[in-house]
Amino acid sequence: MSRKRRKKRSEPESNERWLITYSDMITLLLIFFIVLYSMSELEKAKFNSLIESLQDAFEVKTVESAPTDEIGIDVPDIQLPASVKQPLPESKPKDDEKLDQLYAKLKHYIEENGLSAKMSLVDLPVGVQITFQDSILFEPGEAKLKKDALKVLGDVSGLLNTVNNEISIIGHTDDVPVDKSEFRSNWELSTARAQSVRRYLQKESNVKPARMRVVGYGQYKPKVPNNSRAHRAENRRVNIVVLREKETENPS
Repeated sequence: MSRKRRKKRSEPESNERWLITYSDMITLLLIFFIVLYSMSELEKAKFNSLIESLQDAFEVKTVESAPTDEIGIDVPDIQLPASVKQPLPESKPKDDEKLDQLYAKLKHYIEENGLSAKMSLVDLPVGVQITFQDSILFEPGEAKLKKDALKVLGDVSGLLNTVNNEISIIGHTDDVPVDKSEFRSNWELSTARAQSVRRYLQKESNVKPARMRVVGYGQYKPKVPNNSRAHRAENRRVNIVVLREKETENPS
């Protein structure tokens, strides 16, 4: 008797296979976010290292409670030192301070004695320059000091002795030829006038001769063009320049 084969029943298809795909996707996403998180932690470390380097360079401290930026990295609040926020003004050299005081005293003297028409004062990069028009010091064409000039030079030299800076005495003339036999040219006249001022400062006011130098430029360095009577009068002058220390030359 033959056995009848039993017919295999077909197993029903599973409807839950999508769960496997879903779990794989979730796993991949998890790995992806872990990688992103690791990268963000690395960038955070680099950023913090940069901040620490800047802090060491500027010698600054951070505030304990630091704000958080949009991407979740803690950004320390850097406090710049006062020297970085607002640079302190450089202090003036002592030499400049002394010349500033001298300038103020000379200006007060000129104004107090009504000498503005015959004397002028200017603060130059090389030093403080006092200008005497020739009419206050000399007669036309002469190099001998007038009596009225002695008091003015005496007062000025007293102020010059409040500093130890070197002094340059410079004579100038106009372009009119000299008619005195004593001087052959305006160059000699300008030098002689500067020498007269130098001798007075040395002899009568005890200005040390080592502090002084004398220069005569004649007509060759005019203040204004020699094209009028008023301009020529302005060009006839003697300058006393109190030199700044950095402008002092030390001949060997």
